[in-house]
Formats: sequence, C-alpha cells, structure tokens
Amino acid sequence: MTPIRIIVSFREGVLDPAAQAVQRSLNNLGFDGAQDLILSKQIDLNLDEDDPDKALQLADDMCKRLLVNEVMETYRIKIQRRAEKG
Repeated sequence: MTPIRIIVSFREGVLDPAAQAVQRSLNNLGFDGAQDLILSKQIDLNLDEDDPDKALQLADDMCKRLLVNEVMETYRIKIQRRAEKG
C-alpha cells in the first residue's frame, strides 16, 4: 500500500474567481501583504501498489485520465510518509 498526495492548481494565467474572492476578502480585512493567492485541491489516496515508481505512474495516469483538466490545471504527485502504527 502506497499513500499518495496529489495537489491540483490552476495554471498561471487562468482566472480563478474563488482565489480572487479570498484575496479581496483578506485585503478588506487589512491583510494587504497577502498577495498572489493560489487555491489548490488536495487528493489523498492509498494505492494497492508497493513499488513507489509504479504507484507514481498509476497516480499520474489517474490525473491524466480523470482528476486533472490539463488545459487549465497543473498537478504535483508525491508519496506520503506512512503513518506509524502505535
């Protein structure tokens, strides 16, 4: 089992109304130093694959086929540390 995290964000230059609304709200609250805000989706999943390279390839295939609109979004995939049993 390999724990995977995928972070999906809009590409630079793509209009993100939700991020703009948060940015305006922060500025209205006096947080003028908060700039260039990016909102992202985080997808965590466990893949039934012990080989890290194969797990990354499976996650990449999932992104390309369903999870990410590559015209408007970019993504990063990383293997998470396994939680310690205790």
